[in-house]
Amino acid sequence: MEECKLTKRPCRAAIKESVDKCKNPIVLRNMYQVVELLRKMVDDVEYEELSEADYRRGIIIRDVLYLEDREVKGVQYWIDGVQEAKRKRKGKK
Repeated sequence: MEECKLTKRPCRAAIKESVDKCKNPIVLRNMYQVVELLRKMVDDVEYEELSEADYRRGIIIRDVLYLEDREVKGVQYWIDGVQEAKRKRKGKK
């Protein structure tokens, strides 16, 4: 992804290119949800309107982006365990 020479962050054109290349509607919806949540976290007005759960989701998403590869694997094992427990609970109802 191309970086802006001034800010050293991905430029808008590179972000748009990534979105344009994505053909999966579910992934596009998820991308939009993540971007909207992160955008709201830096907006003074909308930040105040975030629910506790949305605020926590945003913090988790931000923190995940800073994880090392080995840490990502540990988080994935934990998520797999949570999802498995959720599937078992749904099956018992």
